[in-house]
Amino acid sequence: MLRTRHKIALAKALRLPIVSLSRARRKGTVQTVSRRGITWSLDLDEGIDLAIYTFGCFEPATTRVLEESILAGDVVIDIGANIGAHTLPMAQLVGETGRVFAFEPTGFAHAKLVRNLELNTQLASGVVVEQMFLTDSSTESVPEAIYSSWPLKEGSNLHKKHCGAAKDTLGTAAMKLDDYVVTHSIQRVDLIKLDVDGYECHVLRGAAHILKTHRPVIVMELAPYALREAGESLEELLRILTAADYLLNDEVSRRPLPMDVDRLDAMVADGSSVNVIAQPANASR
Repeated sequence: MLRTRHKIALAKALRLPIVSLSRARRKGTVQTVSRRGITWSLDLDEGIDLAIYTFGCFEPATTRVLEESILAGDVVIDIGANIGAHTLPMAQLVGETGRVFAFEPTGFAHAKLVRNLELNTQLASGVVVEQMFLTDSSTESVPEAIYSSWPLKEGSNLHKKHCGAAKDTLGTAAMKLDDYVVTHSIQRVDLIKLDVDGYECHVLRGAAHILKTHRPVIVMELAPYALREAGESLEELLRILTAADYLLNDEVSRRPLPMDVDRLDAMVADGSSVNVIAQPANASR
């Protein structure tokens, strides 16, 4: 299992010939390209953007899970949507009768998400974008900055483990997902994609009613070190999931994962993360 900083190092090495070729063709590092039927505005100096540019998607294993899990007409929620790397493909999957709600708290990534939707008018009508920090209390203060950039050029003040750059959350509101669903009269939630770099417990505590009544599949990143940095723990995450009668499965193998803190923690090296699928016990879907 590669640590995130090692993945970034590989991405930097991959970037060099791509950017060199781009410059030889008199193109800049920000390009508009089409991948898998979606038009993207991509910055080749950013890790997520470069992955889409090079491989056609971000996180291929997660992409496969979403393709296998989402049906036309579904209502899905993308929490930590960033530039829309999964938002737009999910909009393709739910089709004209479904809906995607995308939440991104940083102005940096939110602006890129909006731009990518503007380039795909056939998908934009089925996506609701919110610059919002989902948490367990609507009165909670929003962190001044949240990691939403993984630059591939040398820089200062990058996270020591995942090499991310924090971006400001100016103008961002805090809200519980449970409250948002009620306020917007959302009648069903079929799937949640959750990637919030340590704030998973905050989000899930604020979605307790949704987990109990809607029983969505949750495709999420699990990074024990990031949970600790956010003042939470793997133990608390498992407590929340167990209380909601959810089980974890490995995203790639689909094998069950231990719901035991020590055993699960031992499977994820410090500075690393794994993507997992959280499903209600005895799920029919």
